[in-house]
Amino acid sequence: IDTNFFSEDKSCKISNISFLQNKVSFTTTVSNPTFVTVSQNYYPGWKCFINKQPTKLFHSNIFMTSIFVPEGTNQIELIYDPLSFKIGCIVSLLTFLLLIILLFETSKIYY
Repeated sequence: IDTNFFSEDKSCKISNISFLQNKVSFTTTVSNPTFVTVSQNYYPGWKCFINKQPTKLFHSNIFMTSIFVPEGTNQIELIYDPLSFKIGCIVSLLTFLLLIILLFETSKIYY
């Protein structure tokens, strides 16, 4: 994969691109504040950090994700961390604990 992308006028450079399971990171160098569009589905579970500071993601081009990037060199990280997954884990854990308690309670009745 070529990890250096330039705009036509060479005023924007994207490098150090990394794709992990729930994380995308890259470095941008831009001469003016601009939007960078990432070809991934816009979904509320994604969070964006520019230089480790949280920032807003924008919905663009019907299904893509855009990030407003200030001028200069910036480290961008997109992390997938949906609230629905955390809620599902908590509900599953509580259900499992309730079943264990009920199993021990009902076994005491029969013994």
